[in-house]
Amino acid sequence: MKRVALPKSNVVAMRDKYPHKNSPQSLTLESEIKRLAADREESIETIISRLVEFSGISERQIYYYRSGKCDIPAGHIPIFCKQFKSNALAMSVLQQCEEYEPLETYDIVRLATASARETLKVHDAFLEIFDDGKVDGFERNKLKKLHAGAIANFNRLNEIAENNYQLHAAKV
Repeated sequence: MKRVALPKSNVVAMRDKYPHKNSPQSLTLESEIKRLAADREESIETIISRLVEFSGISERQIYYYRSGKCDIPAGHIPIFCKQFKSNALAMSVLQQCEEYEPLETYDIVRLATASARETLKVHDAFLEIFDDGKVDGFERNKLKKLHAGAIANFNRLNEIAENNYQLHAAKV
């Protein structure tokens, strides 16, 4: 019996663009586990066993998520973010959804200026929040959102620098 090749679906096309191995989510999950272990001065195994308790999934499944063997289900991402006390995993998913104009068309001065303004907003908000000497939950969330925006700008500048380096390295 002869096999017929089926056309690629959108999901397969996305997997070609973001293969499981070393996908942004698997790399982020791995780094978050390592960061949490270092912060708490515990072993990675201890952190993973706590994730198992907290999320109700098996150690083997967490290994599959870390290695990129399978995608992290959307329902587990908030659970992991709460355990890590970080939105890095959610931001890695969000970054894949964003569409940017081509890197060659960026005005680097405009982008760097916008990045500096965002950074100043974060510092200004930080000072305003600490004026009364206490931080409530809304203020903490505001700071987290401003911080995420500033980090996204830094990452974008870094991506432009990396692209520029790759372009010039290819010409040499």
